[in-house]
Amino acid sequence: MPRVLVVDDDPTIRSLLRIVVERQGFAVDAAADGIDALEHLAEHRYDVALVDLMMPRLNGYDLLRELETSREPPTVVMVTAMSDAHTRDLDSKLIHSIVRKPFDVEEIGMLIGDVIRELQIKTEAPHDNVPLPLPIEREA
Repeated sequence: MPRVLVVDDDPTIRSLLRIVVERQGFAVDAAADGIDALEHLAEHRYDVALVDLMMPRLNGYDLLRELETSREPPTVVMVTAMSDAHTRDLDSKLIHSIVRKPFDVEEIGMLIGDVIRELQIKTEAPHDNVPLPLPIEREA
């Protein structure tokens, strides 16, 4: 089952994103800041990380720098209220997309599902919760 890490210092947003991810049928863990996120990343492999930029202790920018050196970094979806000027220079190899706060709950849910499906296609290793196509039966 795909794993998603939600990293946001706002407990309300963290809870909301957790619910959105769970409704998509994915396993989810939550972290209150970048330090907490690094602890989770040391214990589990995540397919996707939803990361806020402005957090205490270790912010999203610093967390991204840490992820750049990781062997198997998750695909990152930035969830931020920061303007384009603050996100323009972020590493596009790690970041799939940027979602601006306030966000639409349905849209972010669909985005997470799309990201997981894209990753499954890239790796050609579908996760166990995604049904495989049935073989085509041919008449002899």
